[in-house]
Amino acid sequence: MLTRLQRAEQERIDAEAAVWLAHLQGPDRTPASERKFRQWADADARHSVAFERATEIWEMLPGAAALAKIAPPQKSRRNLAFAGAVFAVVLAVAIAAIHFCTAGPIQYATEVGEQQSVVLSAGSRIPLNTDSAVRVRYSSGERLVELERGEAMFDVHKNPERPFVVLVDDERVRALGTSFVIRREPSSLAVTLVTGRVEVSRDQANRPMKLAVLEPGERLTIYGDDYARIDHPPVSEIAAWLRGEVIFNDMPLIQAAREVTRYAPHGSIRVAPSIGSLRISGIFKLNDIREFVVAVAALHDLQMIQKDDNYVIWPQSPEKVNNKEAI
Repeated sequence: MLTRLQRAEQERIDAEAAVWLAHLQGPDRTPASERKFRQWADADARHSVAFERATEIWEMLPGAAALAKIAPPQKSRRNLAFAGAVFAVVLAVAIAAIHFCTAGPIQYATEVGEQQSVVLSAGSRIPLNTDSAVRVRYSSGERLVELERGEAMFDVHKNPERPFVVLVDDERVRALGTSFVIRREPSSLAVTLVTGRVEVSRDQANRPMKLAVLEPGERLTIYGDDYARIDHPPVSEIAAWLRGEVIFNDMPLIQAAREVTRYAPHGSIRVAPSIGSLRISGIFKLNDIREFVVAVAALHDLQMIQKDDNYVIWPQSPEKVNNKEAI
């Protein structure tokens, strides 16, 4: 944690970086000012880091960038005053944005049945699945994201100087120019690589222990501290939620029902014990419990009962359904 003096020093450096950024983007940029900027950037390593961060944040402000490019056709007193006003606006926006983005972590979250796509600086993107949350913190050395719950895809813009790291408890997923999906469950963690290359490690006694380096199409599933495995699931199934679908390929009914219920803000599905192992295959829409239940009942000749948004599935033959067996 930074001391008060260190925070004040960092704020001063960020403000200077914003001033240089707005000036270099404005109409008064000259070779002389570029040389002075280079002298400032070379004087302290923190200056270059702050300017790089400011530049990334600037890319998120296309309106300010457009303002900065306005140049008066003639150097009249009125036009110079106009240019000065534009510069002041751009400078204020840049400083406010830098202070906002470096003040602390920012959380993004979705409710049950909701999805959201978060766009970060420099082009990185994080689509969030149902009931998910991430906390984003950018520092001078890395771009850090913590997956607090749920599932997300990370579409990472390459920047070797500032690696992109996703934290899930003690696990670290480090990526450079790649796309991958992480799903956090109460008893497991799954990392599926779509493109590029990622390294998964675990912090042990403050030292990282490499668990795996994944290739495209591989999924690493970690179960607690003692067991992990790599398999090759169809990526189209893993990322189906991005298209508003869920895909099952010979999945047990009890497991498929749980997956469908993940996307239902209201309602539930209960399955009789004797049919929980029935295999389910197919493509279903998200947020539509009824479509799933009706299709499963028709496919396996099962009975269903509906009360509001709650469903119970059981065999055609008489069987006492355990009402406490909720998915």
